[in-house]
Amino acid sequence: MKTEYTEIESLEEIINYASKETPHDSFTINQILSFAIPTRTIIEKPLLDVEHEASLWAARECPEELHINHGQYIDNGLDHIITELTHKQTSNRALFSLIDQSKISKSGDNPIPSFMIMQCAIHQDELYCTVYFRALEVTTFLRINIEEIRQKIKIIYDAIPRFRAVKLTIFAFRAYSN
Repeated sequence: MKTEYTEIESLEEIINYASKETPHDSFTINQILSFAIPTRTIIEKPLLDVEHEASLWAARECPEELHINHGQYIDNGLDHIITELTHKQTSNRALFSLIDQSKISKSGDNPIPSFMIMQCAIHQDELYCTVYFRALEVTTFLRINIEEIRQKIKIIYDAIPRFRAVKLTIFAFRAYSN
């Protein structure tokens, strides 16, 4: 099955689409969202209302106001993606994982990231970016996740300005709306 990408001009369209696909006070298992986004949207159109909060989640050290953040798990993973794509644009190893199995198995009820993996490749002037979430709250937290992903893609573009569009696919094992 070939992935069909919905063409969008604004990141708000991702949030609107996901909200429609996930009923309020309910959930969807194995939700897949795929979008074709012009690079200018990534570069010029942040989600201003959550831009700062997304940067806190992305910071390499966890800020005091958060219990955990993604950056503490990603560490130098984004640098790794950039290095891989610089040397081989279609590398299968241009990815980061936020967590390893030992941390999942020992987590109990302690918080662990829902954002688990980001993988990228550049093919025919397009950045393919696939992200996997074990859980994705679409009513509020998706905005922060999308902005954090946008920030990461912008950093990739700043280092490797060789793509004109982004093909973003979001896999969520459980997408839910509260």
